[in-house]
Amino acid sequence: MRLRILDDKSGPIAFWLFWAFCVIATAAFWLVVASVASADPFTVTPTGTIPLVTYTEPTTYTSGLALTDLKETHIYWKVGIGVESTVVVPASKATGGGVITNSVILAPILPCQSGIINVAVSAMSVSGGEGTRAAAAPLVVDRTKEATCVIPSAPTGVTVQ
Repeated sequence: MRLRILDDKSGPIAFWLFWAFCVIATAAFWLVVASVASADPFTVTPTGTIPLVTYTEPTTYTSGLALTDLKETHIYWKVGIGVESTVVVPASKATGGGVITNSVILAPILPCQSGIINVAVSAMSVSGGEGTRAAAAPLVVDRTKEATCVIPSAPTGVTVQ
């Protein structure tokens, strides 16, 4: 006997099978999305780690008036409590508002190391006035699980006579 989907007797079975399929497919979809979304927000190289810094330039002065003389923004960064470095980024335009993506910082976090990258950004006007720094959440970088770090343990029971 064939299962007839629209038959009164097989309809509830088909409904529950379809419902179970939808639940499983939805769960699989979100697992894939979560695994892609959890990818590292930085690039690794043999010589360091390159974080991706993004921000939007200001469009007003602290007084609330429209900005007319934005010269540049400064990206301040350091690893842990180390020495702070600065990257100067020219303004997209004098009135600001540009969405900036910067990946020129090479932080010295090498393979098999871990560290925390701290970043803050400020804006600078043509007259030389610098605004308050806006800090990003610290970026935790753990490169201790990379393939080059997985090495065998030392031999045991070594003797010489």
